[in-house]
Amino acid sequence: MTERPTTLIVCVNRRFQSDKGSCAEKGSEAFADELERGITERGIDIELERIRCLGQCAKGPAMRFAPGGKFFLGVQSADIADILDQAERLCGTRKPTRADSATKFFRDHNLLKSIPYKGYAQIFRNLLKILSTCDRHHSP
Repeated sequence: MTERPTTLIVCVNRRFQSDKGSCAEKGSEAFADELERGITERGIDIELERIRCLGQCAKGPAMRFAPGGKFFLGVQSADIADILDQAERLCGTRKPTRADSATKFFRDHNLLKSIPYKGYAQIFRNLLKILSTCDRHHSP
């Protein structure tokens, strides 16, 4: 029996000054944004993690379920709905949390894009993960 995935890993590696392609160059950052929206809107019980490399940039954009899950290589915009469907089928849904509400608010008001430094956006995502963890451990 396979272990239930807890994370959808998306490579957002960007190679500068290289003749080799990269996942970010092929659209993985926008796909990660789209997946995060879908996960939140559907309430799928999985976290999305952006990492620098899955070692598959030549075949990218690359994504995979973890632990030990299937790779998605050469992902296109049309594949996002299928990946979300698979995530929902494998992981189920969860009851909305304060973190989900905060994320929806920030997205609805386009505040995530207004954060001037990308590092701040990552800090915000990490804060939302902490809030989600708190909600799971302290729910009635």
